[in-house]
Amino acid sequence: SISFKELYDINRFKSIYNNETIKNAKDFFKLNSNSFHVSELFVKTIEENALEGDKQKVYILLWILSYSLGCFILTGYFNPFNKLTLNQRTIAMNRWKRSYLSPIRGAYMTFKRLTGIIFLSFTERGESNSNWKTLGYSPESVINKPNITLSKEQLADLTTIRSKITNQLDDSANNNPTSDLFFDVDVVVVGSGSGGGIVSSKLAEHGLSVLLLEKGSYYDAKDFSQWRESEAFSKAFERGGLLTSEDGSIAVLAASTVGGGSTINWSASFKTPAHVLKDWELLGLSIFKTGGEFEKSLSNVCNRLGVNDRCSYHHKHEVDNHNYVVNNNNRLLWEGAVKLGYSPEKIPRNVKNCVDCGHCCYGCPYLAKQSTLTNSIAPLLLKKDNLRVISNCRVNKVIIEGGIATGIQGQVFTYPTTEGPIRPSPLSVRNIIVKAKIVVSSCGSLHTPALLLRSGLTHPLIGRHLALHPVVGVGGVFPDLSTGLSTGVSMGVVVKSTDFDSKEKGYGIVIQTPPVHPGVLALAMPWNDGLSYKLDLMYFNHLSFFIGISRDKSSYHNRITIDKSGEPVINYNLTKFDRELVLQGLIHQVKVMHAAGADLIISPNENQNKFIHSKDELIDKNNFNKFIDEIRSHGIVDNITTCFSAHQMSSCRMGKSRKEGVVQITGELFDCKNLYVADASLFPTSLGVNPMITTAAFADYVALQILKVFEIKPIVVEF
Repeated sequence: SISFKELYDINRFKSIYNNETIKNAKDFFKLNSNSFHVSELFVKTIEENALEGDKQKVYILLWILSYSLGCFILTGYFNPFNKLTLNQRTIAMNRWKRSYLSPIRGAYMTFKRLTGIIFLSFTERGESNSNWKTLGYSPESVINKPNITLSKEQLADLTTIRSKITNQLDDSANNNPTSDLFFDVDVVVVGSGSGGGIVSSKLAEHGLSVLLLEKGSYYDAKDFSQWRESEAFSKAFERGGLLTSEDGSIAVLAASTVGGGSTINWSASFKTPAHVLKDWELLGLSIFKTGGEFEKSLSNVCNRLGVNDRCSYHHKHEVDNHNYVVNNNNRLLWEGAVKLGYSPEKIPRNVKNCVDCGHCCYGCPYLAKQSTLTNSIAPLLLKKDNLRVISNCRVNKVIIEGGIATGIQGQVFTYPTTEGPIRPSPLSVRNIIVKAKIVVSSCGSLHTPALLLRSGLTHPLIGRHLALHPVVGVGGVFPDLSTGLSTGVSMGVVVKSTDFDSKEKGYGIVIQTPPVHPGVLALAMPWNDGLSYKLDLMYFNHLSFFIGISRDKSSYHNRITIDKSGEPVINYNLTKFDRELVLQGLIHQVKVMHAAGADLIISPNENQNKFIHSKDELIDKNNFNKFIDEIRSHGIVDNITTCFSAHQMSSCRMGKSRKEGVVQITGELFDCKNLYVADASLFPTSLGVNPMITTAAFADYVALQILKVFEIKPIVVEF
């Protein structure tokens, strides 16, 4: 690892490390786990968010470490862990992350991720984390911009929408607050994201009575304008943002709120790539042919969601003032790619009057992002009464009688109104039973297979072939540049090239820029010891970050199963093919970062040294080649290489026959009549780009098939 002295002695890092900055950061270096009650919050967060099986693993590990013999076996020191010196604890954690045993490395990753998130991001609403001043991070300046406020009409609409969603519980056969809830509708839709929001809205627009059920809570722009990162993770993300694959090797980001992923994603709005549509057509699925039904649905949803590239990198805004900023992170990716001969592109986004605040990933406080909540669900709640929405509703099973879906059974939870990063336990629980002519599962690729399995369906492909778009990231430090990682357009540039493809055409990576706030930084930043970690954090404001999204081939063995309580468990291991694909993509990302002019490059491997750029061209070339060789030598190793997934798909895939898929070409299950799927689990294979628009197009297409069942002719709705 590069020492502080080495960095301090390199002249170009003096803007980050000098007497003044070190003096100003004196209080920052004094902060430790006790400053943030990390131990207490660690236990509370695990208790609130972890699956039962994962809780037991953590508690057993902590119990073993509390005894001298157990601690000796796991660390080499014969004392309870809390009695070890700081140096001994540091050595023990480094032994864990270099262990030959993946479960031990997984334990290290669990502790590193969660303690880092608490240390860097936890704060009460409206307050600042004590680390943020040194990091140069100020969320208040972007989510409460001067001169940009919601109108009185918009605020009134938000109040009306909130009351309509809240009051649905009283609009049942029996409105006793402790009694069971009963509904009888044409269609019940489970899940409100890019799939559920579109399919429910489209069906309601055609006059059908639709009940939309969402297990997450309802939040709106007024909430988003007050949130800090930790509260957003706690309230709008699956498992509080701490979801991982079963072995802990992949951190999985998924939504759990009304609007689903479209509420907290990065707004990237790609149409399904032509080569992917061709792959699906070759699987015998005729709807994907050029000019076919699916392409029409793609156009429908792009029109509905207002997809455009006006607010992406290299666009000059119509309103030119200080509120509109495109960050340098996007610019660096663009310029680095051009220097290597690639042709970067603007990323289309589903935004309208975007103010480039960089808060897309935690809910848009300006109603600019055209999420399914903002664009589709909310307008219908304001204008019509045939779409109803219930949040905090867990659907336990689909009611199936004689092979025909007739409704759902579940529970509705009532939570106290709270602020801050820890979500409280529910105040009350009510049973809900919905009778429906059609049931649509739009729970996403994690929860749709779980729902089908809980409902007693036994198709052998339910949950199988799960794809995750495994992502690794590369950091680069530009000492004299403010990169604006957490502000401006979150994701405005994409770099595609056949150079990034694997040996099998059509399977490769695309390089993009993510938003990075302190909590995400904690997930990604390698750790060696407390001091070097804090020194690394000091260049947050000068850090650029690129990610490579991989189109994984995955395998039959990657799947969603359910635990004893019926919750989804992610069983996913990178295949040899995908591991090589991710590795080659990582090398291309590093090359683009180097071409962009980074003075320091950080790989996602916990055990690899950083690269320092030399102004001597020959030395720099030799050192960089050695760095690339080291990346190849390390490879992509579970729980050593930091790996993410923000896209889950293909776990209930569409097929031309029951042997090849769970779902028919109409979206209806092969094994159950009147039960449809409308989410990313339908994808016949992995996609290779951000999946929001493809998911929405599947939902639009499935809605059209359901309209045929009701013998309703589609109408054109203007947006």
